[in-house]
Amino acid sequence: IFQSRPWQGYTLTEEGDTRVRGVWRFYTARNTSWDTLVRSGRSASTEVKSEAIPVFVHAYPSRIGPRTEPVRDGPEIVDTWGTDRPSPAGTIGKNVNIEVVNTSYTTTYGVAVRAEAVDREALHVAGIVRGVNASIVEPTEGSERQLRRSNLTAEVLQQNQSQATLRIELRDNETGAPIILDDSGRWYPIGGPNRNGYIAIADQQVETNLSGVAIVTVDDPGIYTARYQPGSWLGHDPAYVSDTATVRWHPLGTINGWF
Repeated sequence: IFQSRPWQGYTLTEEGDTRVRGVWRFYTARNTSWDTLVRSGRSASTEVKSEAIPVFVHAYPSRIGPRTEPVRDGPEIVDTWGTDRPSPAGTIGKNVNIEVVNTSYTTTYGVAVRAEAVDREALHVAGIVRGVNASIVEPTEGSERQLRRSNLTAEVLQQNQSQATLRIELRDNETGAPIILDDSGRWYPIGGPNRNGYIAIADQQVETNLSGVAIVTVDDPGIYTARYQPGSWLGHDPAYVSDTATVRWHPLGTINGWF
């Protein structure tokens, strides 16, 4: 479930005893500007104490963090979506006593869980305003995910006595389309055109370009294994499985290496 504003969480059963909460917690506080009012007449003004003080609901990231209930045998949090933000502790009033995070945190705009008991008809998402409803919008292509094989290849593009340039290509094994990777770290809804993941090789993590290609330079001779680490299937459709490719480089493999 994904929601781009602070929200409380959701329950998975009709009884409401199986629930999930994100990082957000809430508190109410009055606006001190309304503690006194000015009553004005034709000839004078008088400051009076306000009898009606408006309060506001504030969202804050809790040190408790995302959690599920029941704690022992309840749902398991599989993944969360969000953006990294600094602690808002400095903006909290001195008279407000809450367990706000003291360090940077990740917003939980989206929370994915794995659970044994899920009643889709009784699924209830809770916000912060009582009586306000929101329609559930499913991904355009539906909730099911395609799981496909990836095809990773690696070859020596250029080489000399001191280093080699490797060309790594990643494609859909079924369609041959390039798999484009993005390392922006952005939050994203369930699905979308962008794709997370990386290719690990020679102690580096690289991403492919629009052609599904990544270029890597290595200095030490030897056998190099590239491994594609796909992003979570929860946020990608189609989703891909990992793949590996091996390439060998040695200076003696060049003509100059023999002289």
